[in-house]
Amino acid sequence: ANGNFEEATTILRKKGLASAAKKAGRATSEGLIGHAVSADNQRGTLVEVNCESDFVARTDDFQQLIKNILAEIDKAGDSASEAWLTDPNGPVQPLVAAAIGKLGENMAVPRFVRYAGQGYVGQYIHMGGKIGVQVEFGGVTPAIAGREEFVTLVKEIAMQIAAASPAYASRAEVPADALEKERAIYRAQMENSGKPANVIEKIVDGKLG
Repeated sequence: ANGNFEEATTILRKKGLASAAKKAGRATSEGLIGHAVSADNQRGTLVEVNCESDFVARTDDFQQLIKNILAEIDKAGDSASEAWLTDPNGPVQPLVAAAIGKLGENMAVPRFVRYAGQGYVGQYIHMGGKIGVQVEFGGVTPAIAGREEFVTLVKEIAMQIAAASPAYASRAEVPADALEKERAIYRAQMENSGKPANVIEKIVDGKLG
């Protein structure tokens, strides 16, 4: 770039973006969950950052990418959304493109979750960032928040969530097609039982519950 720093930056960015486009089809089955909680536990963020290999996931550059993305989510606050995350002109995608150019692997940021201002936020990170849980507690006074028993409770509940890996937080959130699929499986299991249809339906409802 003949010593022109601005032009050099443009060239490097173009190389990064070109490199990102070239690698876009490659599977990103490795990576880590970035996590951050504010000092007062009023704000918390989890973000999934994927790459192609565990080797790259452990590099300082990849770890720095996660920190930079977490900082951008925190800076954006309530305006951070799925569209914001995937916007090529937003703050996150250029960071990812630059990391792809530097580390030579495809990368993606498929999702994040941010809780703020509704209660006490706790997290549990398992296997060095392969599993992450964020849980929010309401009605927590400063006196309770400072107690060791409460901190232990938060961790233990988050660990239970990690172990159970629930697909939905409540019954109301389970979609009708998922329920019907389960019903069909239970009915098929019972079809040679010789039981009357109404009895089978009661058993199916019991299993579904």
